[in-house]
Amino acid sequence: MSESRIRFRHLQAFLEVARQGSVARAADFLHVSAPAVTKTLRELEEALGVAVVERDGRGIRVTRLGEIFLGHAGSAITALKRGVDSVRQDGAVNRHPIRIGA
Repeated sequence: MSESRIRFRHLQAFLEVARQGSVARAADFLHVSAPAVTKTLRELEEALGVAVVERDGRGIRVTRLGEIFLGHAGSAITALKRGVDSVRQDGAVNRHPIRIGA
């Protein structure tokens, strides 16, 4: 397992596939192609060394190990978004006004 190979896009695609229950619907929501989502899921599974989803008829089902990872992936995305928001807020507060004059 190589955590350094797991990227934001892997987590985002996995979370959306889990939410939607479909690669096609997740792809539409993420504005990417279905093959791109499938490839991203394969990369995530390779990095983790386990299957996180499996085909279930015409949809996708999260595996037991995928369910375990799902909570952590959601927490990671939430933490990242909070970090970005904090930096943006602090950056907006600490900007010095630009004064133009003679």
